[in-house]
Amino acid sequence: MKSYTYLKLFFISSLSFILMAGSCSNDDDEVIPELFEPITINIVENMFTDCDQTYTVDNVALTYRTITLNEACNPDTAQIGECNFNPDHSISIEVNETNPFFGEYRLFLGTYLDIDLSQLENASKIRMLIGDYCGVSCTRANLYNGSEIINHTENEIYNPNTIEELVFDDLSQADHVTLYSCEAFVYQIIIE
Repeated sequence: MKSYTYLKLFFISSLSFILMAGSCSNDDDEVIPELFEPITINIVENMFTDCDQTYTVDNVALTYRTITLNEACNPDTAQIGECNFNPDHSISIEVNETNPFFGEYRLFLGTYLDIDLSQLENASKIRMLIGDYCGVSCTRANLYNGSEIINHTENEIYNPNTIEELVFDDLSQADHVTLYSCEAFVYQIIIE
């Protein structure tokens, strides 16, 4: 009788182990998405040395491209085919608590900055730190899926001494961003 009881206990224990192992193996089939490691792109001197040049940082391609006459803020005075690499552009940037980038190199926008996101997986947000010098709604960013604009944002602060963030917080359908202004500085780009 004891051997029958031991055999019964062995059978029940073995069956429980097999069932537990089977249920655990289903968990192994689930794919846990990798977390996106944030990318901070600081604008540095000599990042761009020529118009229509691409600079790549951590699989993010930045292209500083020229404008056409139709894209110019003021077609009468537009310098078509030129890019401005002057970090100060004769604009006085003051030392203050709202601009921690004082004295740092910054990219002047009188052109387009294209930000290619197509090589990134699991990125969810982009923040572009800018200082506008041409007025409210003058510095704009478009979020694209192919050639379709899927979101748009623009500055609300007119002051190059104040840092403003232009943000897109859903990149799930996006492959690139275009940042454009008549007169603004780009200080930093953060992709999360």
